[in-house]
Amino acid sequence: MDCLLEAYSQVKKCSANGRALMSLDVQMIRTGLREIVPLPSIPNCQLVDNFIKAHFLVEEEILDWVRNHPEYKLKYVHALINNFPGMEKKKKTKTELLNKATEIFASRSPQSTPFQNNSTNQ
Repeated sequence: MDCLLEAYSQVKKCSANGRALMSLDVQMIRTGLREIVPLPSIPNCQLVDNFIKAHFLVEEEILDWVRNHPEYKLKYVHALINNFPGMEKKKKTKTELLNKATEIFASRSPQSTPFQNNSTNQ
């Protein structure tokens, strides 16, 4: 699932329908893996799904989402902001959001990010 999150974070342009199909892909992968491996939950599947769903937020909710989801690396948060629908026309707003998201990460203690794959936020 980490590879899928990485891949989805690199998608530069995607419609709402495309994001919905990404979410469906995650559900299908989860279903297929459960048939092969009888696990109660697939690790990091929710992480990918929440990242996709974050693209459906309104602009004013992005920073709250960042605060409430310390499990994401800074590079994924920056990807969310950079590729957020309509953000390509709002360079000043995008820069402000990127700076504020970076500040949020800087204010966190290392213990507040327990689900990250490695010790760095970037």
